[in-house]
Amino acid sequence: MRSNAGMTLVEIMVAMLLGMLVLAAIVSIQMMSTRTFAEGTTDAMLDRTGNMILERIVRGPAGQYGLREARFSTVTASGGATPVLTYMVDRNDPPTSSTTDDTECAVYLTPGGLIVSDPNTGLAGDEINLNSEAIIHELNMTKHNDYVEIELVLQRTVQPFNSAIEVRVSTYIRPRID
Repeated sequence: MRSNAGMTLVEIMVAMLLGMLVLAAIVSIQMMSTRTFAEGTTDAMLDRTGNMILERIVRGPAGQYGLREARFSTVTASGGATPVLTYMVDRNDPPTSSTTDDTECAVYLTPGGLIVSDPNTGLAGDEINLNSEAIIHELNMTKHNDYVEIELVLQRTVQPFNSAIEVRVSTYIRPRID
């Protein structure tokens, strides 16, 4: 007569297999959750950074001499590998109708992926980086009939998952009419 006090080798192996399957499912869910969290956090960070950069372009790095204060007729946008937006700003308070004392300002994308604001193109060394790390993939600036459209494409790779996150932010601004 056989005793039923113990488990057979087959029963132990089946139990171990089931345990390993449950453990693999738990680890898989944990990894998916971690990846989703990391990608969501990166997406939110890129969106926030893009909106802050757009705000600095529109209002100016120090809250003045941004695109919103530009004379619309002086705004020019050029594309290519290093797009440049130039415009003239009247630094008088209050602004005057004369354009002879206006200052040329520029915003451009460097080949290294940084956006730079130059509040006075005639003065060397006053350039201000609008982003601290090279996450800008593309900068599109277009002058339309009565407004300027600016679109940023930001990219970052989420480590250790090696997944690329891309965020597009854009704004429309109506500079001062001459």
